[in-house]
Amino acid sequence: MKQVRELAYDVEDCIDEFKHYLGSSNGSHSGGGPVAFFCRTTHILLTTRVRHRIAKQIQELKMRTTDISGRNSR
Repeated sequence: MKQVRELAYDVEDCIDEFKHYLGSSNGSHSGGGPVAFFCRTTHILLTTRVRHRIAKQIQELKMRTTDISGRNSR
């Protein structure tokens, strides 16, 4: 039970980090046109490292979930 609780806290931290860095993505340029395209492209390029780090965190969380589930079923 303790491992599941810790995992839930880590998932919540990962979601918070995602929302902090990537949640509000250029709401002011949500329309079409070259300016909006440039802003979206710039935002994606500037957040590539954060996206990669969060993707790795999600993979680790999935592995931990599988491990905990396997232990529980045994």
